[in-house]
Amino acid sequence: IPSDAKLAHAGEIADFFRVFQNDERFITAYNEAKKDKEEITMCEFVDKLEARGEAKGRAEGMLNTLADLVKKGIITISQAAEQAKMSVDEFKEKAGITAA
Repeated sequence: IPSDAKLAHAGEIADFFRVFQNDERFITAYNEAKKDKEEITMCEFVDKLEARGEAKGRAEGMLNTLADLVKKGIITISQAAEQAKMSVDEFKEKAGITAA
């Protein structure tokens, strides 16, 4: 159930998660949620974490789709790289394509 209650120690909670998980994403999400605010709610903090994960998932999905289209010969590597806003070499590396 969403709450408007502000987190008393949101920075400390984010730092705990950072240390516990050895992952800087918690601090980054906290800083993004706190932008232009004195205090944040747990919902705002969690929303930032979820948004980051969703964006990463969409980017990975797009990359996988473009790689599949290249492998099937539907589009060229150059076209796929352009759509992914990457160089051809970067696209090949991230998509795991070794052939021409």
